Amino acid sequence: MQLSTLKLLFLSLFVSLSSAVAVAQTPKKAGNGTKDNPYNVVEITGNEELWMNLLENGQEFYLVERFAGFGANGKTPKEEVQATDFLFAIGDTATVKFEEGAENTNVVPRILPASGQSVLEQLHKLEPNTWVLWKGAFQLLEEVGDYVFNVAEILAVPTSVNHVAVPSFAQQAVYDLSGRLVQTQFQPSALPQGLYIVGGKKVFVR
Repeated sequence: MQLSTLKLLFLSLFVSLSSAVAVAQTPKKAGNGTKDNPYNVVEITGNEELWMNLLENGQEFYLVERFAGFGANGKTPKEEVQATDFLFAIGDTATVKFEEGAENTNVVPRILPASGQSVLEQLHKLEPNTWVLWKGAFQLLEEVGDYVFNVAEILAVPTSVNHVAVPSFAQQAVYDLSGRLVQTQFQPSALPQGLYIVGGKKVFVR
């Protein structure tokens, strides 16, 4: 099977993630794609073998992540969203750039482009950053000529699922450059663009 440009995008994305993932392991038990132990975005984008297997075989799996917003990058303004819009993004649209060390100059994406033609009613009721359990599979979407995560079901997150599946530095408090506490846990999507101190490292949020 000849894969689309999205595969090439994530191949290069995997290379850029390789060093970041080494210092950004998720604190929860590794997901296996089941309802009780779903994947998160980082587990997929940070594992080339898993990513390619899911992309090529088209099998359904569960993913626990936030609804990022409409449009393939989650950035479509709410006032421009139409009732028929089905392209959206799952994960965190914020990117983090590590400042220290050559190996930490990578941008860390935590987002997947998705579609949801069969779940439009639910989709348009979701608020950005809402944690939900997604069931779907990667499919070639003819409308955009690329692979996306096609959502078949949107479910509430079971209480048994640890959905705070974030890199370890996200458990750290956030300070500005003056040493003032900004956040008790690192949530880049809620921060204005700028430099911060997280876990003793300078990071740039944009």
